[in-house]
Amino acid sequence: MLKRLAALATPRLQTAHVSQFVWLYAGLTAWSALQITGELLVLPPKGRRVLCFGEALEVLVTLAVQMLKAWGADVTTTCSTDAIPLVQSLGVQSVLDYTQPGVMEALGAGGKYDIILDAAGLPETEIPAYLTLLKEWRLAKYITLRSPMLRNTDQLGLVGGMLRNAADLVLPNLTTGALLRGASLRWGYFAPINAGVREISRLAESGQLTPIIDKSMNILELPAAYEKVKNGHLRGKVVLTV
Repeated sequence: MLKRLAALATPRLQTAHVSQFVWLYAGLTAWSALQITGELLVLPPKGRRVLCFGEALEVLVTLAVQMLKAWGADVTTTCSTDAIPLVQSLGVQSVLDYTQPGVMEALGAGGKYDIILDAAGLPETEIPAYLTLLKEWRLAKYITLRSPMLRNTDQLGLVGGMLRNAADLVLPNLTTGALLRGASLRWGYFAPINAGVREISRLAESGQLTPIIDKSMNILELPAAYEKVKNGHLRGKVVLTV
């Protein structure tokens, strides 16, 4: 299955084994955040309004919006001015330039959302503004991929970490006012589930899912590749060929 996924990638993909990793990790993270945390496994995604955003078109976001489009969801995303053509090429019609003033008002102009997928990991202080964009009393969800779960467990051990995780998840739902709107703030995560791999394979084989690679570089260019990633504003992943 992994070989089939690599073979279906665009010409921009230069290295099969690296593309497989991109497919699996980013793809399964997007799939599990939407299908499990977002409960699209039980709530039909067709017609649901979803807002996705992330750092400089993180490959996870490009895969997430393609999945959502394939499932029939109404997708909105934000990006910088120069990235708009790329996002539109993925089939997303509602693309907003976050560098322009009034972007928050524009995000809410078309109606509120069933799911907001935050792949940028916004700080907690910025989340309440986005919670106002969620539908009220419709089981709407704000899903962040910035989870303190592993950090808490590493620092406090299994039991202490679990208690801290519970507090870190419950308290923001109270302090941000999510529960007062009949919505919730949740953590998305990577989940190595066969159903997700099968779905990614199905969408790839049907031409509905394509990973985006910003640049392929030789392993000898590792310092330059590191700097490129560090500087941000990528259009997909940087891969290293060996």
